[in-house]
Amino acid sequence: LSRSVCLCVSLSLFHLTLTGMPSGTSTGTQVTTGGNPGEYYAVTNNQTGFMIVGQNIKQDYTNTNALNGDSYTLKIDAQAVSGFNPYINVGLLVQQGSSIFAYQNAVSVASANTSGWTTYTVSGTFGTNGWYQIEGDPATPTAPSLAAGVTSKFGFYTQSQNFASTFKANFDNYKLTSTH
Repeated sequence: LSRSVCLCVSLSLFHLTLTGMPSGTSTGTQVTTGGNPGEYYAVTNNQTGFMIVGQNIKQDYTNTNALNGDSYTLKIDAQAVSGFNPYINVGLLVQQGSSIFAYQNAVSVASANTSGWTTYTVSGTFGTNGWYQIEGDPATPTAPSLAAGVTSKFGFYTQSQNFASTFKANFDNYKLTSTH
């Protein structure tokens, strides 16, 4: 049994700005032409402190299937635009209610990739370890519930750890696949 979640670019991709520990802003803009192909999502992180994390959640898809123990692959096309020193990390997000969790398994988008689109892949196994709660009630669990019946939304994060910097990157063709 294989399940596939396509996080394809659409206007329903909702961009959140992380507040709290990181300092700065993260903005996302839907661009209708110039992607790989067609439209794409442009992200700018303006960092004023140690770290900034931009959150991008697909709001028009939910999953209620059990995921614990399933393998997953997140593929995303990325194009560095400016400000990378020397890379940014891109990884999996899960939203359950008002809580958003980032999975530590990420892929680095290199600053050298300014001339075109490159497909990046991050794979792993859904489990209870390796998650960080980055939004929501601190009294809730620090990892998402991966049991059947729990409504989950998915997306990706962009993260950088350079003081006082701005980076811009373009993203397209987000695809999350899980295999049971």
